[in-house]
Amino acid sequence: MRVAIVDLFNNASARIAEVVNGEQPGEVLVVLVSRRLSCVYTMLLDAGMPRLDEGGQCEVVFDRALDGNLGWRGSHALVLDDMLIFGQTMADRCKELRETFSGNSGTLVQVEPMVAAIYEGARGDHTEMLWPSGMPEGVPRYNSEQNAQFSEDLSYCLYRSTTPYFTDFPIIGTGPLRNGGSLQLKATPKEMKRISTTSDEWLAADVTLKPPIGAEGQVALSFFPTNETAKKIRSKMSPAAAALAELMKVRVFAGAPDGEGNHILRIVPIGVPGPASPAALDHAIEQIAGDVPDWGIRDWNDWKPQGRHRLVQMYISTAVAGEFWKRVESIKGIGRSLRSDLLDEDHISGYFEQNRVEGFRRTFDSILERYSSADPEASEPLEMPAFAARPTSAPYELNSLRLEVAEKRWKNTHRSYKLGTPPSRPANKKKAVAVEPMWAHDLLNLWAVIVDEHQRPAQEQIANDPEAAKGETARWYERVRCGFLPSELTEAVLGFKEAEDTWDKGLVSLALDIGNDLGIAVPSTHNQADHPFGGQLVYRQYRAGENAPAAKSRLQDLARDNPKETYQNTDPFLRCLLGISAGTPWEDLTDDQKAKVSNLAHASIEVEDKTTEKGSLIAARLATIVNVDEENGKIEVHAEGPALDDLDCWVEMPIEEFNGEIADRLQPGLQFYWYSIEPGEGDERAEEFHRFEFLADTGTR
Repeated sequence: MRVAIVDLFNNASARIAEVVNGEQPGEVLVVLVSRRLSCVYTMLLDAGMPRLDEGGQCEVVFDRALDGNLGWRGSHALVLDDMLIFGQTMADRCKELRETFSGNSGTLVQVEPMVAAIYEGARGDHTEMLWPSGMPEGVPRYNSEQNAQFSEDLSYCLYRSTTPYFTDFPIIGTGPLRNGGSLQLKATPKEMKRISTTSDEWLAADVTLKPPIGAEGQVALSFFPTNETAKKIRSKMSPAAAALAELMKVRVFAGAPDGEGNHILRIVPIGVPGPASPAALDHAIEQIAGDVPDWGIRDWNDWKPQGRHRLVQMYISTAVAGEFWKRVESIKGIGRSLRSDLLDEDHISGYFEQNRVEGFRRTFDSILERYSSADPEASEPLEMPAFAARPTSAPYELNSLRLEVAEKRWKNTHRSYKLGTPPSRPANKKKAVAVEPMWAHDLLNLWAVIVDEHQRPAQEQIANDPEAAKGETARWYERVRCGFLPSELTEAVLGFKEAEDTWDKGLVSLALDIGNDLGIAVPSTHNQADHPFGGQLVYRQYRAGENAPAAKSRLQDLARDNPKETYQNTDPFLRCLLGISAGTPWEDLTDDQKAKVSNLAHASIEVEDKTTEKGSLIAARLATIVNVDEENGKIEVHAEGPALDDLDCWVEMPIEEFNGEIADRLQPGLQFYWYSIEPGEGDERAEEFHRFEFLADTGTR
């Protein structure tokens, strides 16, 4: 299947040559349907694969360019995808192309679908639409296990190559230059250390995945603006766009050090609008176009609502880039102001198509010009207008089901530091706080639940009995599209209805960063009006990727007295997070690796114990003793963790809470896990009780 991806591009190249050199030469449009295939194409170009558009009579775009009322005119279109399961997305895009150009004389006359591999059970209306004479011969077939393995392998390749898994944000850094040659932004280890430090302006988080997933020495960082910086960015944007900006952050990808110890950088500013109606998006873009001195995107009003949502996203992201660039422009390997010539050319043309690239470049530079000259004290950002309010009821049928899954799995069973926790807010002038991968794994397992319990049954229904499914086809496909809004997850997992601090608001997105980088949680811009459950809001959601089962282990299933049995129940992703290659047998593990598995098994038993026989776990905190006041019989404790009431607290506790043996050893700096437990039914204790487990071997267990 790895060879099949390269064969797909080779076959496409041969087909392009046939059209261009045929009896009636024409131009060819190549549409890369999936986000993953778009990123793989970029990765292979970096590795030296010949370009599909080498001869100039071909253009390559991502399928999201079709949401922007594609202005291309030519004779032929190739629609490429890496894997076909149902063929729904590919069929939709082929139909879209035919309808868009059917009325234009002398333009598009033929649309050809091409795939690298086909799911062995694929059949039904969509495949018949794509290939009326039957699915093509010679294309490899695969089953679900092969799909999962291939997807994991491919996502690890993308990660190690530091290819950002994005197609709809501006990507700054390594890539081809528009006038030929290539661009590389570099940073020395010392400069990387300076970049990854929390400051008064930006909060730094380290979301790097270590080997065997990532390469030795590569770095992945996420930055949130502090509250003051976020306020400053909003105040310098067009007010209507500022009112829609729900999440602002920056991703920095740094490759493994080269021979001189330098890291090659790619920087991705991210500014995501919240759920908005088409009217709110139009209002925001009209205001942006009026504010920006040289607005070069003239036909935006003909774009689909999801295309307009991404256009506002591009604007917010550009403003975020303008503020963040102050942090990196003094780096020796960069040393220049941010301009559009630092953007990845393939990425821009893939999203905007070639005849819009110059207009976007002018717009990008003009937004930066306006941003840099704006007075942050001149205006306050508007409150989010009523017609852009976030959905408070189910956006479609599965919303309540999704939240129920999230709440049930997190409220009482995933509150232990030992099984991973959201990171505490980083201290100023300290290095980036490390995001515990185990916490990300816990959260990403939600997508595996959705796949196993809802999407896979829908897939089997469609594949095995398409006739019976026809009446319910729309609902079955809606189940396959099922996704989470980050705000829903934040509320379900952390209990924040409306987080005031930018760090708290973005905590869940740190786990999503890891899920996004590995193709487990896939972002998509969802337009409710296109789907059977109605509504008019457009929003960015995260649905399950092809390799969502990579996080399929449920930690409550790992509670075993026998660590070997625990290991047999771990998924490949979880093994990699433990520093173990996916296929390593138990007998070949080192003593240290076996100890990690044993700790995981014990922690799972602890949580299972606390949430069943002895009552529900209310909260788990990592506590540090700050002061011991023996005279008054109390200690002062700083506790942090995923409590249901807060994430950070200072408390005084009576020494008598602890038994005599440990009470004699209490001292500042000693750390322990502090569990708050609600008594179970029939328990004689009327109020919650507490249990402590010290990190040192104190004999209190």
